Amino acid sequence: MAKALAERDRIRRSHDALQRLVAQQAATKDELAANEVELTKAQAEVDRLTAAKQEFNRSVKLDAGKFQLAVQQAQNEVAALNDKVRDGRIAAPADGTLYSLPVKQGNFVRVGDLLAEMADLHQVRVRAFVDEPELGGLEPNEAVRITWDALPNRSWEGKTTVIPKQVVSRNSRSVGELLCSVNNEKLELLPNINVDVRISARERNGVLTVPRSAVSSSGGMRFVFVVKDGGINVGKNSLEKRPIVVGIADAANYEVLAGLSGGELVALPGDFDLRDGMLVRVTNPDASDYLGRSNGS
Repeated sequence: MAKALAERDRIRRSHDALQRLVAQQAATKDELAANEVELTKAQAEVDRLTAAKQEFNRSVKLDAGKFQLAVQQAQNEVAALNDKVRDGRIAAPADGTLYSLPVKQGNFVRVGDLLAEMADLHQVRVRAFVDEPELGGLEPNEAVRITWDALPNRSWEGKTTVIPKQVVSRNSRSVGELLCSVNNEKLELLPNINVDVRISARERNGVLTVPRSAVSSSGGMRFVFVVKDGGINVGKNSLEKRPIVVGIADAANYEVLAGLSGGELVALPGDFDLRDGMLVRVTNPDASDYLGRSNGS
C-alpha cells in the first residue's frame, strides 16, 4: 500500500509538471496523455489495495470475535469440569469425628444419598422418651444424668434443651421426645447407643420418703397400709389404710408431706390384695419397709 501510494504521488507530480510544460509548448499532448494513463493505473492499484486492506480488517474482526467465542466456550467447559471435581471432593462443614461411612470406593451414588455421618462428639445430644404423666414438670436447662450399661461406673452430666411439644406412640407407651445436651469430653459416649436418663426436676434433702410401690391411689387420694400392733391378736399385726400427702418423687420413692411419721412400718403389695384391718404377721421385716429420713429427688 505504501509503495502504491508513493508511485501514484510520483506520477501525479509528473502529470502536474507536464501540464505546465504543455501550456508553455515545452511538451507534447501525447506525453501528457500517456502520463494520465499511468496515473489512472496507479490510482486503480491504490483503490484495489485499499479495498483489500478493508476486507482484511473485516476478516480480522470476524476471526477475533470467533476466537473470543471459542475462548469463552473453553472457559465454560473448564468451569463445568471444576464443578464436577468439587462435587467429587466431599468436605465437612466443620471439624468433628467421622463415625459412619456406609459407602465404599467404587460404589455408585445418586444426588442426595447419605455418604457419611460425622459430628463433634465432645458435646452430644441425647433423645429421651418421657412418659406422658411426667411431661408437665419438664423445663429447659434442668440437670440430667446419663448412665450407660457398657460403662456402669461412669455417668455424664447435661441439661435439657428442647421440651416436647407433642406426645407420640412408642410401642405401648405414650411419650414425649425430650432433647438433652450432654458433655462428652472424653468421647466415651458413642453415637446411636441406648442410655438411661435421669432428670432432676426438683431436689430436696433430708425428707421423709416412702417406696412408690407402697402407695396406692383412689378417688384422687393417695394412701398406704401402715402395720399396726394387733392388740388382742397376740403375735399378729393389722393393716391401717391411711391417706397421705406426697410431694416430689423419683423413680423409686415419694416424698411424704403429711400422714406418716418416721419409723412407721408400711406394707408392700404382694400376692394378696391389701385391705384395711387385714391381719398380718411380720416375720422378717426388711429395713427398706421402714420409713426414715433420706435424700429424695
